[in-house]
Amino acid sequence: AHGLPYREELVVEGGRRPESWRVAMKRLFDLEKFPEAIFAANDSMAIGAMRTLHDRGIAVPGDVAVVGFDDGDLAPYVAPPLTSVFVPRWEMGEVAARRLLELVRGEGPRARQVVLATELVVRRSCGCAG
Repeated sequence: AHGLPYREELVVEGGRRPESWRVAMKRLFDLEKFPEAIFAANDSMAIGAMRTLHDRGIAVPGDVAVVGFDDGDLAPYVAPPLTSVFVPRWEMGEVAARRLLELVRGEGPRARQVVLATELVVRRSCGCAG
């Protein structure tokens, strides 16, 4: 995106448990040059990353921008408020239920791609909102 090359060493795996994001963040800290931004696969990981950065004296968003994915309930309430991608969970559930019923009835193709709209909710953790 935006002409940036893909760098595999910047992709670290984590999960929702604190130990998982601590390990992921350690891999980033071990790099020769720490990234300017972190995009986490979910808000729990993003909040964990923000906590780890804070514990090391690294300012969000001053030193590192952080963005989450799922716009969970806590996103606006952490410090700084977390920028996150809103995911239409209710609509995802409806689409999944309809698709399951189609499969049970033997209707439609076995595989289908469904694309739902997401929305970037800009808050202060990315350094682009006031």
